[in-house]
Amino acid sequence: MEVLPVLLTLSVVGLLTAYLAIRMSSYCKKGSKLPGINSFMSFDLVLKLWISKEDMFSVVKDVLIKTKNLNKDLVAFWLGPVLLVEIKNHDDLEQILTSQECLTKSIQYEFLHNWLGTGLLTSTGALWHSRRKLLMPTFHFKILEQYISIFNENLEILIGKLKSKVKQGFFDIEEFITTYSLDVIAETAMSIKINAQKESTPFTLAIKSITNSLFIRGLTIFYYLDSIYKWSPTAKSEKNSINVIFNTINSLIATKEKSVTVVNDFSTNEFGEKQRIGFIDMLLLAKSKGDIDLKGVKDEVNTFVFEGHDTTSSAMNFGLYLLSKHPEVQEKIYAEIKEVLGEKTVLDHNDLKHLKYLERVIKEILRLYPSAPLIGRSLQKDFKLKSGHVLPAGTTIVIFLYHLHRNEEVFPEPEKFDPDRFLPENCVKMHPYSYLPFSAGFRNCIGQKFAMLEVKIVLAGIISNFKILPSNQEIKEFTSVVLRSAEGINISLEERIVKEP
Repeated sequence: MEVLPVLLTLSVVGLLTAYLAIRMSSYCKKGSKLPGINSFMSFDLVLKLWISKEDMFSVVKDVLIKTKNLNKDLVAFWLGPVLLVEIKNHDDLEQILTSQECLTKSIQYEFLHNWLGTGLLTSTGALWHSRRKLLMPTFHFKILEQYISIFNENLEILIGKLKSKVKQGFFDIEEFITTYSLDVIAETAMSIKINAQKESTPFTLAIKSITNSLFIRGLTIFYYLDSIYKWSPTAKSEKNSINVIFNTINSLIATKEKSVTVVNDFSTNEFGEKQRIGFIDMLLLAKSKGDIDLKGVKDEVNTFVFEGHDTTSSAMNFGLYLLSKHPEVQEKIYAEIKEVLGEKTVLDHNDLKHLKYLERVIKEILRLYPSAPLIGRSLQKDFKLKSGHVLPAGTTIVIFLYHLHRNEEVFPEPEKFDPDRFLPENCVKMHPYSYLPFSAGFRNCIGQKFAMLEVKIVLAGIISNFKILPSNQEIKEFTSVVLRSAEGINISLEERIVKEP
């Protein structure tokens, strides 16, 4: 009697194996028709991926550089049994990023689920649509205006810390920028001060630790399997970090929900001043109306914390590196700031709109060093591109922004730092999908205006107070969820002498 269940089990396994073999056969046949490296990735390339975290980015760049002349539209290559296709054709990119059939993100985003749950970054389908609609008003310009004072208050602390580094030789700026960003994101997302610039706390250490855990998992092929990853030291570290982060947010929500007063839209305090409204306050208001549940509130706060500090830190760090190499650009920014500010010392929302040259500088920074250098999509069914190529179901679409932004036809002398590429008369000549620092289409970055304001304020503040001097360092990039420098960003500072009129 015990033989029958065994036979049935074996039959089911056999049928599933046969089905998967047929599917894989069809998948491979369709994939082999695409231009590129139409074989499994070579053994030496796989070995390179295991060398070190610093080499990961170089390996990806090397593969795409070697294949860049194979086809102008796309390049297909295999990572084991997985077909990856880099899309280069701008019309194809527009089609993909504006298609309802290409909203599912690639498998790497699933690694974020333990921390971010099903927040806006990781959710799909109807949940994603409803959350996107709910969250759009939280980045209304009136809300962003309130955040500017938070940016400026924390900038004052940052400038004070940097003054202690004047004439002290070269130092790594990354830690200063990261702690500034953590202070800003804690206050804007959670309405709390964590004083990361003044002291380390369990929360700030947990944020830094979990970012590192996510990077290690993304690099280690075997860790893609939950059954293996869950036993690893990295998983243990990630779990510990998540517990600290969740406990902080849970405690904060409990405190806020017990509050006698509820911050509502654009409330004023007893002095008639506008009350600051944190991201979490707006979510709890939505929860009180039944628009989101408690888990949703936590997921979206975690998502904002994740996306709001690491990407902006990356942009500011690489920006300071590039500016250190280009003193003439620093002086143009400084002159623009002085012209816009006049007798004032602090930038407000209206001032920021007039810093047109600085805005071009930031766009050029993000062209050369996009904070999130890879956009991934997973196809659920066959998809025909405008260029005529058919991508089979199961394909992982790769949009490699680092490569896309160095297209010589769009950006002549692509390695040259030239903010005037983004003069209005030059921008009108560009395909709208040739430059995607914040992605585009349905899943573009909802917080891009927040990020641009923060980066503007920090770069303007630093340049107003200091001249940034370069080291002899040559940047070696790697990806730790966002783009980073393997050896940090080393600069030195010289305090500006403000001449009396």
